[in-house]
Amino acid sequence: MTKQSFLSFEDFNYDKAKVLLPEGYEPLPYIEIKSLQPEKLIKVTGYLSHSDAVNRIQELNKIYPSNKYQIFPNGVTINDYAVVMPECCKKYLKENEVLINDKPLINISTYEPFLYRFFNKEEYVDRFFNNGELLISTFKRCQSIEIKNRQDKYENQNKIIIKDGEYTIEIVVGFNFETLLFCTSLAQENVYNNKCSIEFGFKINRPAEFLDVLTRALVTKGIKIYEILKGPCVYNNKQIELNATGSGFADKIISDNKKGIVDFGPTMEYISGQAQNHILMNKPTNYSFENEYRYIWKLISPITKDSVTDDIKINPDGSIIIQVPELIQFCERL
Repeated sequence: MTKQSFLSFEDFNYDKAKVLLPEGYEPLPYIEIKSLQPEKLIKVTGYLSHSDAVNRIQELNKIYPSNKYQIFPNGVTINDYAVVMPECCKKYLKENEVLINDKPLINISTYEPFLYRFFNKEEYVDRFFNNGELLISTFKRCQSIEIKNRQDKYENQNKIIIKDGEYTIEIVVGFNFETLLFCTSLAQENVYNNKCSIEFGFKINRPAEFLDVLTRALVTKGIKIYEILKGPCVYNNKQIELNATGSGFADKIISDNKKGIVDFGPTMEYISGQAQNHILMNKPTNYSFENEYRYIWKLISPITKDSVTDDIKINPDGSIIIQVPELIQFCERL
């Protein structure tokens, strides 16, 4: 029998294919080629730990195998997790599982890039892979770091340009509220080599889980967090432009000045609401070689020796050293 090949389903001709079948046989009429439809998803909460959510996914995956299961912090409490799962799993939910939205969810994926953490001494990499030891920094530390090409004396300070109609107001601000900072790079190559003495590091293969486990360790050890900010730094010479047109912002300042009053309260309140996160992620263009990606934890109260567990070391610049061995599984040595 002569072999025949077909380039695509569209080129396939069943009438032509009949000549290859024994006499009396017909192609199965019920075989249809259908376009794949996106799997409908739902979001369910009721899991008190990450491991509870993992175990539940494993149970459901045996009933309905799918690659769409995802775990997220639910955001209600620090011990509350949600699982995104195929809609057909709805009939298998238990009493403790709560459907957050009865309408199928559109699956919006967040791209989590691989992250890279570099060091100037190999011993820091060794310590991490021995017991999960990490230094969590502060903006104060970044301002005084010893390696010249990495030091930013004006870290966390920006020129804010506020435009309101015909008026333009410029002010240089820096925030001193309590934060912790963990800096990584998006660049796989050791971009620091040509700028400063950074030769060692590790790769974070699962950044979302890394951040989740690290945050929970911080909270467990007594650090009070109210918000997490993560993302890539922006390099634009530390200038942030805000459009305040129609807000009456400029009129208020001009009116107060005419009365001999200089009240920076409204100015700082406006900037705090509109520009706070921009300020925390803004850096000079000459640092763009770092390709920095930051985790920032905003704190409810300062970290003191009495407020955290004994195994946390607090440095004079406010940075801390913490050991979280569970983080090692998400990383690999470079």
